Order: sequence, then C-alpha cells, then structure tokens
Amino acid sequence: MMRRSCIQAIEKSLSPSNADVIGVALKNLPDVDELLSSMIRISKKSITRAPEKRTHSILMVKQILTISIELGDLLSSIDHPLITQIRQVLSDSELLAILDSINEVVDEDVGYGRGALPQHQRCYAVKAGCNGLLDVARKTLAEQTDDILEYVGVLKSQASFDISAKYTQGKGYFLHVQSTIDSMTATLPSEFIILRRSARSTLCTTLDLLKMNKRLQQSLYEIFLLSDQIVKDLYESIVGCISCLFRLSEALALLDFLLSLAAYSVEIDGMEAEESSSLSILNGRHPIMLNIGSPPVPNDHT
Repeated sequence: MMRRSCIQAIEKSLSPSNADVIGVALKNLPDVDELLSSMIRISKKSITRAPEKRTHSILMVKQILTISIELGDLLSSIDHPLITQIRQVLSDSELLAILDSINEVVDEDVGYGRGALPQHQRCYAVKAGCNGLLDVARKTLAEQTDDILEYVGVLKSQASFDISAKYTQGKGYFLHVQSTIDSMTATLPSEFIILRRSARSTLCTTLDLLKMNKRLQQSLYEIFLLSDQIVKDLYESIVGCISCLFRLSEALALLDFLLSLAAYSVEIDGMEAEESSSLSILNGRHPIMLNIGSPPVPNDHT
C-alpha cells in the first residue's frame, strides 16, 4: 500500500527534468553489492594486484557516495514517508564521514572509471601533502620523465626521419620511427636497438633510454609503495564502517525500483488500484503483454 502511494507521489511531484537527471545518476552507479562483497571477501589469489584493487574500490565508493548526495537533493520535492526514509539513508552521517575521509586522502581530479586503473591515476591518487617522501618521489619521477623527453628531442633533431616517444606500462618509454621503406634499417643510427618492425613503423630503443627507464621504474615502485600504505589505511577504515554502505545499497535498490515502476506507469497510462470488498478489473491489460507483439485486447474481470 505504501509503495503504491509512493509511486503516485513520484508521478505527481517529480518533474521530468529531475527524473531524467536521477535516471542518469543511477546508471552511473557501479555495482554496489558486488563492490561491498569484494571488499569483505578474503581473497586466496595472488596479492600482487591488491593495492590497485584497493585504490579502485575506494574510487568506486567515492563515486557512489557523491551520487547518493545528489540523489538526496533531487528527491527533496517528493513528500512521502518512504522517500523520506530513503533520503535519510542517503544523507547518513556515517556516509558523509566516509566521503570526507576519502576526500582528505584522494586527489579530487582522480575519479572512478570502468576497467583497470591507469598507472598515472594510481601514481597521483593520493593528495599532495599527505606524505613528504611521496611528494619528493613524484617530483623525481617528473624530472626523470622530462629528461627522457628531452633526450628523445635531441635524437629527433639529429635524425633525418620522424621520431616520437611512446610509453606503455610494460615497455616504458621507447622510440617510434615512422617508416614505410624496407631500407629504413640502413639509415638508423648504430645505437638504435630494434624492438619490432612493421610495414609502417619501427619501434626502437637505446642503451641510454633503457637506463633511464630503469630509474623511472624504480621511482614508480617507490611511489606505489608509499601510496599503497596510505590507501590501505583508508581502505580498512571504510571496511570498518561497511554496514552503513549495505544500508545505502538497499536504499538505492528500492529507489531504483520505485522510479522504474513510476516511469512505467506513466508510459502505459496505468492507474493505482483501489481497495474494496470485491475484485473488479475494467479494461485490464497485462503489463508484460504490452511489450510483446501487437497490443493486447483490454478485458474486464469481475
């Protein structure tokens, strides 16, 4: 009974523009139940990717809490006890405390994205100022990157062909030489080491570039080591308050359910059933049959 009246209140009070915004916000939510289950699950697999997984999970929690606050504001126009209960859960003080703790540690420019966490985001996920040694390591990394790009620029100025610097997480920095001529290897400087050739390009490196990549990887390892300890402490504090996140998951699921029913009711021009001592259906149409094949013939049932 309360859910039916709630759907009616949503139809009357929620403007179409706000309904569209709420729909987009709900679509942008990660899988909350899967996230929370993975956070409390003890993995028996290799722990080499555990730091990356923790950072990714924290960014997902940040996304969920940010969207939840926005949803609470958008629902303020609906005056119904069930929506009020949902809004109270969305604005719970424990959730706000978790979001504040995340914002104190995680850089505001680093956000959640589907797929693996990019190395650059993991490197700069922790805010500057949280750890002095981490800030020094990042500065060293930036200087080493500038040295590599400057070195590639010198090679480019000395060569008679186009050279550019490319980077992958596995190889580090290497040289990309545009080439469509089979005899290109004859014109490459002797210090160039060919990694791979194709019809359109040649991938190369040099001993100096390999040494620079080695120092770069050492700086990245130091950054990850310092960042991961800060992230681990934050992650464990979130897991300690995970009960309020489960309540949030239930509230979001109920909200999604109610909004879906309200949108469908408007789409099919439905109406709320009235309680009486007898059962009577006038011009009844099965909601599933409305979306299968030709429109069904309305029937009366008394």
